[in-house]
Amino acid sequence: MAFNVEPGEECIIDRPVVIEGSPAFDKGDLVKIVEINADPQSPGYKYVVECERLGRTIRLRGVDLRRNWCPQCHSLLQPPGTKCDSCQWESLDRERPPAKPGKSLLTDHIDPTYF
Repeated sequence: MAFNVEPGEECIIDRPVVIEGSPAFDKGDLVKIVEINADPQSPGYKYVVECERLGRTIRLRGVDLRRNWCPQCHSLLQPPGTKCDSCQWESLDRERPPAKPGKSLLTDHIDPTYF
């Protein structure tokens, strides 16, 4: 996942992207973030990129992207989206651990006395 990506940053597509039944990107394709502009109907879709296959810009989610370059020292990340070997920057975009059986990641933090 790539979050807090800035316009101009290059990312790698993390999974195939299909828009209205048409393939837009394959896993591993490189894209450049054009702007950050959240879709009012789906705010998670906020990373605007050019899609040559469709001939237009589209919005992607952070989970569709992996960082390709370190945001601190600009070294190539190997593999993308991981710890930087040059400056030791580490992505905070890691997957959340699975919830414990019978528990929810969302409800574990709710104070039952609040309601």
